[in-house]
Amino acid sequence: MKQMVAKVFGKPRLALTLLGCAGAAAGLAWWQTQHAGTIRTDNAFVFGHVTRLVSPINGAVDELALAPHSAADQGAVAFVLNKAEYELAITNASTQLRTALREELLKCSSRQAARYRTEQANAALDRSQTLLEQANNLVSKAYLPKDALLERQSSEKQALLNQKLAQLEGDKADYQLVAPLAMRSNVATAIHALSAALATKQRSTLRLDSDAYIYDVFVTRGQTISEGTLLATMVPDGPVEVQANVLESQYRQVRIGQSVDVRFDASPGQKTYRGRVSALVPAVAAAFSPVPRANTDSNWIKVSQRVPVIIALDEAPPASERPPMGSSAEVVIHAGAAARPHAPAAPTLPPPRRRPDEQLAQELAQHIQRVTAAEQRLVPASLPQDPACRSALAAAQPAQPAQRLAHQAGK
Repeated sequence: MKQMVAKVFGKPRLALTLLGCAGAAAGLAWWQTQHAGTIRTDNAFVFGHVTRLVSPINGAVDELALAPHSAADQGAVAFVLNKAEYELAITNASTQLRTALREELLKCSSRQAARYRTEQANAALDRSQTLLEQANNLVSKAYLPKDALLERQSSEKQALLNQKLAQLEGDKADYQLVAPLAMRSNVATAIHALSAALATKQRSTLRLDSDAYIYDVFVTRGQTISEGTLLATMVPDGPVEVQANVLESQYRQVRIGQSVDVRFDASPGQKTYRGRVSALVPAVAAAFSPVPRANTDSNWIKVSQRVPVIIALDEAPPASERPPMGSSAEVVIHAGAAARPHAPAAPTLPPPRRRPDEQLAQELAQHIQRVTAAEQRLVPASLPQDPACRSALAAAQPAQPAQRLAHQAGK
C-alpha cells in the first residue's frame, strides 16, 4: 500500500488528476443535495395588464380629471360625459315626482275630508231619526197632523242616503291609498323616469375601480366622442404576482401551495422574496400567442414548451422596491417540499366597491326621500290630513320596489 501511494504521488500530474476527479465528485454530490427537488427558471416576469378606459356612450367630454403620467385614487371621477343632458333629465324627473307626491298628499286630505263628511252624515241621520221618533209620539197623541210625520220620514230617508254616499266616498279614498306609494301609477312612472335619469348619470360618470398610474389620456375637454372611444390607458395598482414559465417536463412536479423564492431584476440588491404557487395554468404559454401553432409540415422541429405558473408573494414589497409590471424575475420553486396547507394572509386591499345597481338603488332612495320631505313641508297646516296616510307617505320609500325600478331603468 505504501509503495502504491509512493508511486502515485511520485507522479504529480496523475495526483492532480485524481484530486480533481475527487473534488468534482464531491461538488456534484453537494449540488444534488442542495438542489434536489427544486425548479429554477429565469423565464419569469411580474404579471399584470394595462387597463384601457373606453367610453360606454356617445356624447361630449364635459369634465376631465386625469392627467398623463400621474397617480389617481380608487373611486376618483375620471370623466364626466353629457353632464347638461342628464342634469336636465334629473330635474324634469324630480319635478314629475313632486307633482305625483303632491297628488298623493291631496288624496290624504281628501280621505280626511271624506271621514269628516261621513261623521257629518251620521250626525244628521241621528238627528233625523230622533225627530222622527218625536213626531211619531206627537202624532199618536194627536198633537201633530199626519202630514208632519211624512215630512219627518222623508228627512230621515234623505239623511240615510247622505250617510251611504259619504261612506262610499270614504271607501273610494281608502281604495286609492291601498297600494304602496312606489307602486301607484303616477308615482311609479315618476320614479321610473328619475331612475332612468340617475342611471344615465351613472353611465356618464366614469370612476376608477382601483388606484392606478395614468399613462396617457387621449381626449380633451369638450371633445365629441362615440361609444368605444379610447379615453385613457393606466396601470392599475394591486398585489404583485409573478408568472414563471416552467418546462413541460417539470410541470407535474409543481403543486399549488409549494414554497417559492423570487428575485426581481428591478429590485435593489437582488433581494429574495418568499412566495407560494397560487395557480397552475392548464395551457402552455404558446397557446396565448396571437399567432397559433400549425405543425402541418412533416419537417417540423420539436420544441420544448413552457407552462405558466402563477406565484403570489407572502409579503408585498414596499413601494420603493415594488417591481414594475412586466419586469424580469428569477424563480426557484421548491417542488420537493410539501405544499403548505394554509396560504398566508393576503395583502390588505381596499374595500370592494358596491355594485352599480346597489349604488343606483341607494341614490334613488335618497333622492325620493329628499323630494318627499321637501313636498311635505309645503303642505299648509290648515289643510286636513289623515294621520295614517301621512305616516305611510313619510315612510313610503320601500327598498324593494325602488331597487326593482332602478334595475329596470339600468337595463
